Amino acid sequence: CLMERARAALSHVSLSCATHSDGMTCMIHENGCATVELNRPSAMNSLSQLNITFLYERLLCWLSDPAVTHVVIFPSHINTPNIETSRRKAFCAGGDLKEFISTDRVQFTYREYRLDCLIQQYPKPIITMIDGVAMGGGAGIACLASYRIVTPNTLFAMPEAAIGWSTDCGSSYFLSTPRVDQENGFAKTQYPIKHVGEYLVMTGTRLKARDLSVINIATHYEPDTSACHSLLQHLTKTARISTGNAFSDIEEILHNHTQPMASLESFPSILIPHKAEIEGAFSLDSAEAIFAHLEANNSEWNKRTLKTLRKQCPTILKIALQLIRRAAGLNSEECLRMEFRVGLRLQDRDDLQDGVASVLIRKDGKPSWNPSKLGAINDNWIHSCFGPSPIGLEFNVPPIPIPH
Repeated sequence: CLMERARAALSHVSLSCATHSDGMTCMIHENGCATVELNRPSAMNSLSQLNITFLYERLLCWLSDPAVTHVVIFPSHINTPNIETSRRKAFCAGGDLKEFISTDRVQFTYREYRLDCLIQQYPKPIITMIDGVAMGGGAGIACLASYRIVTPNTLFAMPEAAIGWSTDCGSSYFLSTPRVDQENGFAKTQYPIKHVGEYLVMTGTRLKARDLSVINIATHYEPDTSACHSLLQHLTKTARISTGNAFSDIEEILHNHTQPMASLESFPSILIPHKAEIEGAFSLDSAEAIFAHLEANNSEWNKRTLKTLRKQCPTILKIALQLIRRAAGLNSEECLRMEFRVGLRLQDRDDLQDGVASVLIRKDGKPSWNPSKLGAINDNWIHSCFGPSPIGLEFNVPPIPIPH
């Protein structure tokens, strides 16, 4: 990285470090901003294992580089301020599902979770511009950053229960209490909803910007791509960030260059009107009790929710509920270690194979779950999924060095 900066300085370009991977460009700008541009639109900016490793290594490099003061991760369409909405599809739709299902899934998830952990623990400010779809692994990158900017085009979900895989990439961290219903870094909800994390991971419900402020994912709001572009230009060209006060400097910039979060109040919420129903159903102790509650209370919301849950993988419903409950109060590394342990038990199951096939091959959205009923699932096996690794490999990452 030092050699790259030296070459750039000699050539009088505005970037002191520019490196490329498949659909990803990383740069260091003269003002100390490092940027990660996600540019794989044909694949909804999904992350290949090469991308994941590349970004992890860049972030480590920037961590020890005193010239880097802050990091911005954004989809490439932000560089085209007047682009039509139809081309603003994705921030990042997650890990590359085709690669994930056909490769060493232990290695893939370990590397992906290692990146997620680094982002959440990063001692320099990371800003994500979440314009477009952010799901699965893409939501992990977006939602674990220090500052999380949403737009009217933002669409978030953790849809793994529909393909036979458990919610992961740190979602058990940012969708569990106290993060989801009290305070998460620089976000503090005005509309706390208990047990909303369980609801989201079990149903895969999609949320827009308004509700991302409700669950403490959104820290800032921009009204369109043009505003994001202007902010990106400021962060990469004119902003001056001091090393010792990087977070406070970024907070001031974002306060001055984004719209008040109260602006989101004009958009409808799909969570706030159903606070009582969410808390009443998803506070219960088991997936079976949740189903029984929804069946006994015949409101339209209950019927819609029940219809969705009946499509999901029964085994994952039980596991996802436990994940969010067990994650309460844990730190990000502990949550990722728990997700990794669960993933080791799920990676070779027929549910995952058929769930992915229903999306990528048959494209009928009709997987065959085994077991197909909650009552046929062995609860002792569910509990064992959270035990120590069955192959001796645990998710452990070295301490992140604090730059001086």
